[in-house]
Amino acid sequence: MYVANPKVGCSSIIWTLRSLESDEPGVMPETVGRIHDRSGSPLPRFSEVGGPELLRDPDWFRFTFVRNPFDRLMSCYLQKIVRPTAEREAFLALIGRPAGDDREITFGEFINGIAEQSPIDMDPHWRVQSLQTLQDIATYDFVGRFEQFDQDLAEVGSRISPRFAEYLHRERRQATGPKPVAKISPDTADTIRRVFAEDFERFSYPLDVPAGSIEP
Repeated sequence: MYVANPKVGCSSIIWTLRSLESDEPGVMPETVGRIHDRSGSPLPRFSEVGGPELLRDPDWFRFTFVRNPFDRLMSCYLQKIVRPTAEREAFLALIGRPAGDDREITFGEFINGIAEQSPIDMDPHWRVQSLQTLQDIATYDFVGRFEQFDQDLAEVGSRISPRFAEYLHRERRQATGPKPVAKISPDTADTIRRVFAEDFERFSYPLDVPAGSIEP
């Protein structure tokens, strides 16, 4: 059982699992949207195989992946807020700006905006990971790290199928590339530490801003 965590390699994981389940190694998704389209997917939904008891059932292998909150939020900002997306439009409404407003939304404005939300109301792409991955109610056999994604996904694959590597897909079309410097001010960093405190503590991520990302 895979519990998806957006902006933590979930497109790669989902398509790999779809290819494995349908026994179609090497088949590439036409678009990133195709990866997340549940219509025709061979992967059953959680509701189709059981209820909450499966989140702790010892007969199931459960895994998810997590990421340094600073890096995940920056990646989300660059992909979903800087670009014209549905998430950007929803965020504009959240901060009281008109639809289609193409003025810049700074990283600080993004963080201040989501800081006003309760975790349950956050978009899954930036929701507190502890909630997104159901840490308080699920028992995990493996929690992978985005920072060592290939190594940890291989470890997951060894638990699923001896042929896992044949179906492995690395989706890079939504990659935001090298993270820009001078984007995280001290005040913004403090807000991230406060709002995502549970993720820093639960997953043992350092509270220091990643090198090169601090704004003077």
